[in-house]
Amino acid sequence: METSILKTVRTSLGILPDFTEFDAELVVAINTALMAVSQLGIGPDGGFYISDDTATWTDLFNSVSNIEAVKSYVILKTRLEFDPPGTSFLLESYSRQLDELGFRLMIEVDPDFVPAE
Repeated sequence: METSILKTVRTSLGILPDFTEFDAELVVAINTALMAVSQLGIGPDGGFYISDDTATWTDLFNSVSNIEAVKSYVILKTRLEFDPPGTSFLLESYSRQLDELGFRLMIEVDPDFVPAE
């Protein structure tokens, strides 16, 4: 299993793990997703960012039990910024998935979370 955040995202976007030509753009998009994850209460205090393929998922996580959901959130959010879909249907689908994952991750971090009506 790949532990590098950047390599995991590359592979999930259909880019070969060692193809680095898009790294500058991917790092920016991943860091945007990681900022959102931090605002959900996941990761180290003060946030987390990557600058290359040495940062790992275990560097990011502290007490989240559903690591795969966080990976999915980061990958999907990165996909939307780096390579947005060409159809409004797919864009809406991705957006709904992100909303649901974000909500579920907030519940994971704070089981007493109650959404605003």
